[in-house]
Amino acid sequence: MKTLIPLLFLAVALLPVHADILANGDFSDGSAHWHGDGAGSSDSSSADALLNAPSASAGMVIHLQPTKWTKIFQQFNSRENTFTYSITYKLSSDCVFSNDTMLSRPILGPLTETNLKGSLPLQSGSWFIMVANIAQGLTSYSEIKPKAGSTDAQTLTGTIPNYAGLEEKTLFLGFPPGEGTITIL
Repeated sequence: MKTLIPLLFLAVALLPVHADILANGDFSDGSAHWHGDGAGSSDSSSADALLNAPSASAGMVIHLQPTKWTKIFQQFNSRENTFTYSITYKLSSDCVFSNDTMLSRPILGPLTETNLKGSLPLQSGSWFIMVANIAQGLTSYSEIKPKAGSTDAQTLTGTIPNYAGLEEKTLFLGFPPGEGTITIL
């Protein structure tokens, strides 16, 4: 039985055998099956991002935007309400996040295609992983706080608990304004 599975292979924490529910959840096929602002590492023009990827096609590179949040996302189906994740990523040597500490409703709604009633209070330099049921406007998220200044691979694990909703869901990774790249491995 897997206790935690590679990068973003969301696993259903309540089942005796964990199920991989994302297509290309380990990014071994670059950006295949993912949508949003990312590119496969072989599609990236950033030399730093290419050096950070383990192979020419593995990983997804997210180029941070100086004035807006960026995202990658994928729809999936699951009846479960608790998800365990493991995310491995590398920051480029020039990666710097803005000092925004609040992801407000006018930004969060369009970013996640939801009609949320509040904001996400994130620490400066953090990004997030969110499971959303867009049809019902339900979300649950976890904050990701990377070790700033490190270009080494970083792995974070956690759980997105207490998620209710229909079977069809969307997984979002949202990244604050900034400079440089994040390579999801």
